[in-house]
Amino acid sequence: MLRLVIVTVALLSSPMASATPASEQNRPVNDTEQKIMHSLGCTCETCNHEPLDECGCPQAAALRAEVKEALRGRDLSTAAAQTSAYAAVRAAFAGKYGDAVLTPLPQRKPGAVLSWLPIVIFVGGFALFLVVTRRSFARRRHQ
Repeated sequence: MLRLVIVTVALLSSPMASATPASEQNRPVNDTEQKIMHSLGCTCETCNHEPLDECGCPQAAALRAEVKEALRGRDLSTAAAQTSAYAAVRAAFAGKYGDAVLTPLPQRKPGAVLSWLPIVIFVGGFALFLVVTRRSFARRRHQ
């Protein structure tokens, strides 16, 4: 019985028993870290480029640690400093891992002309159809 207690205590006090899962490692602790981690995607093949703050794989945990290391020692007390840090960390990650690490930026909405383009094409095609059909019937009447 004493051996069982000793083995149980030894197992529970081992580093493996107290290790936190990768999904909980290096989580953002402030808004700047959150914003940066959300704008960078996981680079492993299994995560489908999820943002670092949402991904739970070990690769994302390592990248989150890199973000924290890149922000260490930076002044983040003002909005300008936070914006500068955001741009610098994104640029550093893009330089190290390529543009694949950046999450897609929001797509711009098409201009007013492009939003009307399908309607103009449909109406123009219908008008062309009517003209061709009318001329075809007119030729048949004259023959």
